[in-house]
Amino acid sequence: MFKVKNERIDIQLVNGRTIKTKNRILDNYLDWVIYSILPGDVGDNIFPKFVDFGSAYLPCESAYMKFNTSQSIADTDTSMSYDVKSNTLITAYIDEEVGETSKLITTEYVFELSGRSNGDTFEGLGFGRDDAIVNDYMLAYVDLGVTQKAYNSEVGYAIFRYDEISTKETLLTGGDVGYLPGYRYGTLESISMCFATNGGEPSKEYLVSDLTFTYVSAGNVAVTGFDNFYKKDSLYPANDLYPANDLYPAQKGEEIKSVKFRYKGNDDDVTTYETYINIKDLDISYNNTVMSLNLVAERSI
Repeated sequence: MFKVKNERIDIQLVNGRTIKTKNRILDNYLDWVIYSILPGDVGDNIFPKFVDFGSAYLPCESAYMKFNTSQSIADTDTSMSYDVKSNTLITAYIDEEVGETSKLITTEYVFELSGRSNGDTFEGLGFGRDDAIVNDYMLAYVDLGVTQKAYNSEVGYAIFRYDEISTKETLLTGGDVGYLPGYRYGTLESISMCFATNGGEPSKEYLVSDLTFTYVSAGNVAVTGFDNFYKKDSLYPANDLYPANDLYPAQKGEEIKSVKFRYKGNDDDVTTYETYINIKDLDISYNNTVMSLNLVAERSI
């Protein structure tokens, strides 16, 4: 459903030069994307690690700088060693550019580095939530050691990160992609199975409160609790061991061709977004007892 891509990290120097690099999107970031679209009680149950922090406007509200000592960070890591944390993030430091199926979030981080010594080497830069509130705060990391740059007190530094969050969903109503996680985002309210493509001929609407959500892996949550829908013309064996006319009874229901999602906008009380994904673009499965789909956030290269 969603893809997260770090377009780049810019370390801008007052003298006009810019160091460009990219960071590693950690598993925590993928989990946060799914957490941020779920209602509080549902999301908190699946992702208890985010409960104390809550659904912040941004996943990466703080940046963390490490000097002189390198460290190895894996996708599963949730914290880092650091020397300096960025100043409090304010609205003026955030820009959100909305496209047809994606939003680009630009965030500026301001550091107070006057206490550093000339020659201190930039080694690591992490991004995440407030470590004063939670322990597993880090969502992204970049190895600055490869830049081979050292601190110079005569040079000013500004750090920008550019993240793109995109979706396979297509809007039916709502006007933009404001439901995507970012500076402003929406909360999933219901899911409808549709017998036509592009969100047409919706069946019963399933409220999120009536469905079951189960954590599968980083950025992957299974959703079950739907009625039994079966692909058209599919045959399934009866439980009766003896030959009978209904040995292979046709199952009720038609082929599901798309899924429709309804979101409530969190920046006001009236905005709603309806989107659809055709089956070919969605992780969905059938068998003779259960129909399920997965809410998935992935890294995009």
